[in-house]
Amino acid sequence: MTSDLLRVALEQHTHAELLALERRVLTLLQFRLTSADPAFFLNYFLHLTCNSHDQLVVECCWLLLETGLVETSLLHTRPSLMAAAALYGSLRVMHGTLAASVLPAVIPNYFRLEERTVLATTTTLLEALSAVARRTPHSPTEGDGSPSWGSALSQHPRLAPDNLLLLVQQLRTRLAHLSRAT
Repeated sequence: MTSDLLRVALEQHTHAELLALERRVLTLLQFRLTSADPAFFLNYFLHLTCNSHDQLVVECCWLLLETGLVETSLLHTRPSLMAAAALYGSLRVMHGTLAASVLPAVIPNYFRLEERTVLATTTTLLEALSAVARRTPHSPTEGDGSPSWGSALSQHPRLAPDNLLLLVQQLRTRLAHLSRAT
């Protein structure tokens, strides 16, 4: 590997110089080379809420996370918030208000996930999913490039665009209520 890097650098540096540069970069990064992505937090939150074996909830979470990847307004959203919003949205879609209401109670406080922020992010995810659902036929052909939307989950009536938009309106009403309360 080092020899490949030296060759790419047109042999401008010695092996020792390359190692010194690597050490400097690692020091500047404080040796933090990985970061947790939404999947890490999602798995943890699914476990905390005892939903890791609910296949519909799990698949819907992944669908929402995938949808969020292309939503530009969510590009700088914390991974823990994305995961919480995907889980909240999934629980609301698949099991209703009561199931989703437990989420704030079980996620530890150190995640600093306020209900308002989770609801706002969930709303954005559900709006984006509704837009995808409107553009994508409910019975995609094999190899259409959208494996998630081609799954059995895409056929679920709760994921129909109109149902998603109704849920978005409910979340907006809840957000307005939270705004007036503060």
